[in-house]
Amino acid sequence: MIRLLLLCLLVVGWMLYAPAFGVAQDQDLTETESPEVKAPENLYWVFLTTGKSLEGIDRDEVEAMQTEHLNNFRRLAEDGRLLTAGPMSDPENVRRGIVILKVAQRDELIGMFREDPYVKQGYMNVDACKMQFELGKIHTRIAPKGMEELRIVVLERNPESDEEIDAATSEQTANYLKNLYDQKKLNLSIRLFDQKNKTQHILVFPKLETDEETLETVNQIPAVKAGFWKQETMPLFMGKGSIDREEE
Repeated sequence: MIRLLLLCLLVVGWMLYAPAFGVAQDQDLTETESPEVKAPENLYWVFLTTGKSLEGIDRDEVEAMQTEHLNNFRRLAEDGRLLTAGPMSDPENVRRGIVILKVAQRDELIGMFREDPYVKQGYMNVDACKMQFELGKIHTRIAPKGMEELRIVVLERNPESDEEIDAATSEQTANYLKNLYDQKKLNLSIRLFDQKNKTQHILVFPKLETDEETLETVNQIPAVKAGFWKQETMPLFMGKGSIDREEE
């Protein structure tokens, strides 16, 4: 019950707050900006993961924490640090949401959640690693209008495979994903640089009529089909219109 309540609060809350998260600035410095004024920034992918249980916590207290949780995202967006964020519906209730942040140093990340009561009180944990967009990107000047349901695919190295992915399979995988992107069947492809060498890629697909269609597409990814990667697919909610297809 608490899990369902929290997911509903996350989605409804993001629908109310989404317009505030279109104020982040463009990722790259313009020619007129002075390099000594602004330190180089890196993009970080954050999974907010489950910490201690909310069972037994009064509903009003959970709602108050949710309000401050979203207020913290608003502050990060207004400061130009937050590109996007949104809740997930993980069937195993491990990954609760995603956040993409711009920071100069990794050490800055935890400070960005200092005012988030879920993180501050241990109800959520911050799992972050450096990232880069391979296909698509996030609009940073357009305020999303409401929320949309998507499908996020987490691709990790298959622990049952002793072999590293070979060059041919890597090339086939890149070509396969580019083809999906060109056909507008894939919204985002993101490369993660995990220090533990566990998570390899994040893919974001549009929500199709059936989840079986998405799973069939994902299972045909050459690195998945060959057994080098394993996949997890689940719902993700993001601001409508926040994904930029680059060429459009």
